[in-house]
Amino acid sequence: MFQLSFMENKGGKRLEPPPALQQIATAQAEQLGGTLVKSSSGECAYGTFGTAAATTQDVPHFQIWLISNGIHIITATHTCDVQPSAEETNQVQAAVASVRLVPDSKPKWKFW
Repeated sequence: MFQLSFMENKGGKRLEPPPALQQIATAQAEQLGGTLVKSSSGECAYGTFGTAAATTQDVPHFQIWLISNGIHIITATHTCDVQPSAEETNQVQAAVASVRLVPDSKPKWKFW
């Protein structure tokens, strides 16, 4: 299962200091009681990311990404009941790396 969620910073101000995305992702993976398999960080289409992959007794593969443009944060998760193929993992990684958000073209409070 692949899932995305968006956390909007309504103030619109840059997050200072910038969040330690890799550390947060690793902590969240470990909170699930998992064994950390890998973690990394870097740049992506939206800005920067931090990710951690883990295994648990019940879930053979769980990976979380935190993606930020310095203002907002996107969370992506990939969970599998069986160990995913390299092709599936690569497709999910490519999808996460290309995630971008586009602002609405008109305000939600106007109905025309």
